[in-house]
Amino acid sequence: MKARLATGGYRVHRGALDLEKDVRHVPLERHLIDSGALLITGDPMSVSLHSMSISILSRTLTSLSGWLAKAEEHAKSQEENPDDYLGLKLVEDMREFSFQIQTVSDAAKRGAARLAEVEAPAWADDETTFAELRQRIAKTIEYVDGIAPAQLEGAETRTIEMQAGPDMTLTFTGENYVKQFVLPNFFFHATMTYALLRQKGVPLGKMDFLGPI
Repeated sequence: MKARLATGGYRVHRGALDLEKDVRHVPLERHLIDSGALLITGDPMSVSLHSMSISILSRTLTSLSGWLAKAEEHAKSQEENPDDYLGLKLVEDMREFSFQIQTVSDAAKRGAARLAEVEAPAWADDETTFAELRQRIAKTIEYVDGIAPAQLEGAETRTIEMQAGPDMTLTFTGENYVKQFVLPNFFFHATMTYALLRQKGVPLGKMDFLGPI
């Protein structure tokens, strides 16, 4: 049985292993073998599409909700109106803070809905206060958390089509949809939200982004 590194998603064992010679030519693997570091053997562990999509979306949305709470506290401590944050931009030609929140919300609910083969709720992007943006994230969390693992059984191989403009249709398998579109798009706008709050001086750090570990 060949051994592979823990990054491959296999079961982990500690200590020395009797490995076949054809894996020892890789310098990193040789180092790990010689040092007794973590190595892995056996068959790949199964990871559900629900855990690699819905759970991640919910976790980061929950973290984002915490950023907004800290932002509101920060604004009050600076005698500022948090509603003024809605128009924040890093540069003039980017979309504003409120758009980033709305798009994070849309990316999560639409992604979850397509994977579950249900219709996503339609919410108007009409938030005009900081409190309304916080409510938008709260109801997005509630919706995403309502997608059950059973709804995504077999979704890895489902065909998912989405419009990317008036003249372009993108087609994915469910797994590729999560990897190539849902998570990258979601995290792009979540990161913009974080950056805009940091620009405003909101005291956030990496652990606020990562969430509880």
